[in-house]
Amino acid sequence: MHTTGCRSPWRPVAVYAVPAPPRLAGALVVGISQSGQSPDIVAVVAEGRRQGCPTLVITNEPDSPLAAAAEAVIPLHAGLERAVAATKTYTASLAALALFSCQLADDAQRLAQLRQIPDCIEQTLGGLAQMLSAWSATGTWTAAPSSARLQLCNCF
Repeated sequence: MHTTGCRSPWRPVAVYAVPAPPRLAGALVVGISQSGQSPDIVAVVAEGRRQGCPTLVITNEPDSPLAAAAEAVIPLHAGLERAVAATKTYTASLAALALFSCQLADDAQRLAQLRQIPDCIEQTLGGLAQMLSAWSATGTWTAAPSSARLQLCNCF
């Protein structure tokens, strides 16, 4: 397990439903939201900023209320979400968190591994395209040549 050496008392947003919010002194307050519209997350970030904490937001909407509440914003640029699951934004949020944690931990090795992910995805999708092409030409999976079988990149 990799750690940054930073204390991380993760608190769910629900803890802010009580009359007095928790003291956040010394904390980095991070808000993550696809739309940046969730009032509960906006409230947490705004409270952190009110208490003098550094605040960071990861969102697909850099002009959102959440982004306005924070000192720093990591815009995801994942494009318009067309499904409730928000898969692109979720994946981009995980990548942003991974990259951010590498920077905090000064972990050059893990950062180099993360930078391989786009090539790994491209390789995997290329293998899938070849396999689907072979399948559509023959109507069977077993007729696909071994070079067309799906190869997953082992980045880690």
